[in-house]
Amino acid sequence: SSLARVVSAPRAKQPWWMGSQCTHGSQDGKLKCDTVALLVSGRRGPFPSYRFNGIYGSVQSSECLFRRLDRPEVSIQLQGQDWRCEIQGKEIARRWAALVADKSKTHDNGVAGDAADEVCAHVIEEADCFLPDHFVFMMAFPLPATERKLVVCKKSTARHCFRTVSIADHWEVRTLDELRPPIPCLYGKIEQALTSARIADSEVVSHYQLWGEPGTADNLTDLVQGSLPNCGILAAVDAFGHTDPLAAFGSVLQSDTASGQGSITARLYNPFHRCAVEWPMGILWSSKQTEYSKCDTLGVPRIEVAAGTCVPRYAKSMSGRCWGMLLEAAMAELAGGYDHLGRCEPGVAWLALAGPTVSIERYKRQPRCSKWECFTPALPPAKQGTSKVLASASERARAWQRADNWRLKPNWCLDDPAVETLLETAVTQGLPVCLCPQGFKQPHPEQGEPSVILPKCFTENPGRGVSKQRFLVGHAYSVRAVFREQCQPQGAGETSESKLWLRLRDPRTVRLFGVPWQAVLHDAAECHCSIHIC
Repeated sequence: SSLARVVSAPRAKQPWWMGSQCTHGSQDGKLKCDTVALLVSGRRGPFPSYRFNGIYGSVQSSECLFRRLDRPEVSIQLQGQDWRCEIQGKEIARRWAALVADKSKTHDNGVAGDAADEVCAHVIEEADCFLPDHFVFMMAFPLPATERKLVVCKKSTARHCFRTVSIADHWEVRTLDELRPPIPCLYGKIEQALTSARIADSEVVSHYQLWGEPGTADNLTDLVQGSLPNCGILAAVDAFGHTDPLAAFGSVLQSDTASGQGSITARLYNPFHRCAVEWPMGILWSSKQTEYSKCDTLGVPRIEVAAGTCVPRYAKSMSGRCWGMLLEAAMAELAGGYDHLGRCEPGVAWLALAGPTVSIERYKRQPRCSKWECFTPALPPAKQGTSKVLASASERARAWQRADNWRLKPNWCLDDPAVETLLETAVTQGLPVCLCPQGFKQPHPEQGEPSVILPKCFTENPGRGVSKQRFLVGHAYSVRAVFREQCQPQGAGETSESKLWLRLRDPRTVRLFGVPWQAVLHDAAECHCSIHIC
C-alpha cells in the first residue's frame, strides 16, 4: 500500500497552519490551533466555486474570520447569521439576508420563501450569477478530547502561506475515543454550530458511539464520502443497508462495549475466495513504529484526521455515530490499504459484505449501439470456514483486485426499454442497485469534475420543484427509489406516456434527489453507462 507512513514525533514537523503567519491584505495574525475546525463539502462545479470545499480554521485576530488550511487565500467571513466566502477578494459563495425572498414565493426546489434560501448556500456560476446549491453542507468540529505529541505523515515539510499545498501532507492518526463528533451547520447557519462546538470544547466531553440509540442509524448522515475516490464502495454500502443499517451491518462491526468505545472486531468476507474473515481492527497501524502506537493494542479503531483537528481524512459522519467511518476502515484493512478502495466498482463491496450469499450482475451499455451486455464476477468456487487471521497486505490487495474482474454472460443482451423495466423492477423489489454513468467527459483544471446540467427534483412529485443543476458523470450513485411522471399527450389522439425518475443518493452529499432516467442515460452518460444489481 502507498499509504503514508507514520513516523515518530521527534521527526515530525508542525503543519504550517499551526503557528504560521497569514499576510492576506492586512495582518490577520496566526491561524489558531486551539479552535474548532469548519468543514465545507458537497460543492461541485466550475472554478473557482468548487474551491469553496475544504477545512477552515479561524484567525487569532477575529473569531469571525476563517481561512482554508491548505489554501489560506480562501476565506469565510461571518456577519451574524450571514456569511460570505471569498478567494483573493472575489466572492464565490454566501448566505446573505439580501437573498431571502418573500415567504409567498415558491422556489425551484419546492420550498416556499426564506426557508429555501436558508437551506442552501448560494454560489457563483456562469456569468457571475449567484445560484442556490442544495448539496453544500458544513460541519463544525470541536478539538480532540486529549492533547498529545503530534504524529504526522513522513512527507511533512515547512510551508509558507498562500502556496498551493496538499493538506494530505499533514494527517495524524488518533484513536476513536480521542475524537469528538461534529455539529452540523443547519440551514447554513454557521454561528450557532461554532458556538456549540466551542461549548463542547470547554464543558461537554462528547464521543462517537458505534450505533447510537436504537433505530437512529441513518446512511444519509452517518456515511459521507471523504477525500478518497471510492464512490463505488460507498454507493454499494448505501444501497445494501440504507433501510436498516444496524440490521445490515451489525454483524460486521462487533464491539465489546455498548458504546463502541472499546475493542472492535470486524467480520467481512474475502471478496475473491468468499470465505469469512474476522480480525481486531487497527491492523493498518499496528506495524507503524511510533511512540503512540507502541502502547496501543489491536482492536482499538484508529482514524486519520487533519493534524490538530477532529476532521477525518476519509469517510465522515454528520452525527455522533461512527459505524460508517469504521466500516470503510474495515474494508480498507481487508483490501490491504485505503488506496485499494479507490475507483472500485460496487460489486467488490457487496462480495466483502455478504460473500457467497449474494449474486451480482453488471449491465453495461455499449455506446455505439442500443444493446446492454450482462457480466458476472469472475470468481472461483467459494471456500468454506472462517479465518481468524488476515493474510499479508499484498495478498489482501491481490484478492481485492481480482474480485473486481468480470465475465461476460454469453448469448445475453437487452435493449433500452427492457433494461428500464429491469431497473424499475429491481428497485421496487428492494434489491441493492447502483448506477454508474461513466460518460466521456474528463476533469478540467478550470471546470472541475466532469458534470452536465440535468433537471433535478427534491420531492417525490417531479411535476413540482424541478430545477436544472449539476450532475456528476464518472461517479457512482445508489438508487433509493423509482417513480413515474405522467406526461401529457403531445397531440390529439395520442396516449399519455409516463417518464421514469430515479431517486439517487450521491455518497458525497447528504440530500436525496430525483433525475429522469432517460436524461441520465443519454445526456449525462452519453449512452456509456452501467447498472449494478445485487
